[in-house]
Amino acid sequence: MYSAAFEDAAEADFRNEFRQQLHQFVGLCQCLVLPASDRAALLPGIIGGLVGALPVPGCAADFFLLRSILVEFVLRALQANGRSSDEVLPLARISPTSANLADALVRCLSGALHPPMPSTMRDVRAERAMAVIGTQCCDPGLRSHTIARSVGISPTRLARLLRTHYGCTFPSARRRARIEIVKAQLQSSNDSIKEIAARAGYSSTSQLDRDFRTECGVAPALYRRRRSVFATATQLL
Repeated sequence: MYSAAFEDAAEADFRNEFRQQLHQFVGLCQCLVLPASDRAALLPGIIGGLVGALPVPGCAADFFLLRSILVEFVLRALQANGRSSDEVLPLARISPTSANLADALVRCLSGALHPPMPSTMRDVRAERAMAVIGTQCCDPGLRSHTIARSVGISPTRLARLLRTHYGCTFPSARRRARIEIVKAQLQSSNDSIKEIAARAGYSSTSQLDRDFRTECGVAPALYRRRRSVFATATQLL
């Protein structure tokens, strides 16, 4: 009985915290009505701020509520920039089991706030660089000059390509790639955070904690607990 009461209290705390985070997030969305001339320059900050403030749902109901808010926000951004509403579909189709709202939000907002880029202007070197970062991000010694050399460009050119095509820097791209790996392992394994941090290329758990809070807004341990509660609630639906 005591255990059940404790779990109920913990669940109530998660829900209350989620509602507070959601209220703050909606307020942030409402503040991001920018003149068109400012959007390109401020895009990385806009997306980074939203992803950093994105609440972590504790149950399926929270997930669907948050998804509906994100879809509405992205639709308005698309309409304001004369883009097709179909571009919101990757976000609208996210399910609780995939739980990658942040990734879908980044992709949709990048399209909504960036001017459309003709296919002839896309640089395959930028795509190759991101692919290499994704496959080598767990190397503790990975540096921008290594990526630049593998793609056949200078570090300066690499920085320009990442900023132009993805709205990010090399450190932020590497951080996001590592955190995605960490998130997957937190959900799929019972390994310690120290072990997961080492596999993802971190020299310490404190370094992982800083990066994880930057990308997800919570500590890895709390993220794992919330995902466990969320997975259990989803299975009961």
